[in-house]
This record gives sequence, structure tokens and C-alpha cells, in this order.
Amino acid sequence: MPSSRPDKKMLLGKDAHEVPMSLQRIVSATEQGERLWIGPKEAAVLSKDDKKAYDLAHTVMAHLCVRAPTLHSSGHPGGPLSSFTFAYFLSARRD
Repeated sequence: MPSSRPDKKMLLGKDAHEVPMSLQRIVSATEQGERLWIGPKEAAVLSKDDKKAYDLAHTVMAHLCVRAPTLHSSGHPGGPLSSFTFAYFLSARRD
């Protein structure tokens, strides 16, 4: 059975510690359209070669993300690191 997206009504009007206000604002401003929820049960298994390429790219990106703020005494590696997987597979699909 596929996992399901939480109902919009369950996310609105909650305490900010339970559901961040940024998420509540986004959910309340969006119109309902066709939605696709991909949870762990629907995730595809990567081939050995794809996994190796992903791991190599992630290692390189992790080093760059950590070194840049250190060298420039500014910034934080969290944003680039947390968005890496999405950006990597989006790029791979586009190519």
C-alpha cells in the first residue's frame, strides 16, 4: 500500500513546534492540483553503477560544501548538502 500525503487540514493551525509556520503558509497559499507523493515504499533501487556514481558525486559535494564556508569564514553547508540528492537526480533525469 503506498504511503499517503498528510491532509492539508491536519497541517494548518498547529503549534509552530509541531508544524513549522513556513510549511503552514505554503500549504495555505497553494491550490489543490494533481499531486504525487513518493514515500519510502515507492522508492526505486539504484543499480550498482548508479549507486557508485551517486556516492562519488556526494563525496565531492560534501567536501566542497564543508570547505567553502571554512575558507571564506561565511555561510553554512546545510543548504547545499540537504538539496544535493534532489538536484543530483533532477540533473540525471534531465540529461
